[in-house]
Amino acid sequence: SDGWPDSLHYEFYNYADEVGVEFHIESDKAKKLSSVLPPIAGKELAPGLPLQWDPRWSRHRGRLLIKVGKDQNPSTAAKAMKALIAKTAELIEANIS
Repeated sequence: SDGWPDSLHYEFYNYADEVGVEFHIESDKAKKLSSVLPPIAGKELAPGLPLQWDPRWSRHRGRLLIKVGKDQNPSTAAKAMKALIAKTAELIEANIS
């Protein structure tokens, strides 16, 4: 998003059998998000696509992710990314300075 540091970003991540639909925290300047985002993990952003929190990412700053099987229609990953952005952008925006 405009005005966000480069260390905060949404990303498609390529795994062997899955596509990761992810939001990364890669700077201590945004470490506050490491406590704000975990509570939304566990919710399904789409049927069968639960949102996960990975606290180990980037020196324990964390990331949100949804894994979509590569056997699924590519539009599933695109829809998951749109849902991830819709669910998190306002929360992220409110908690970065």
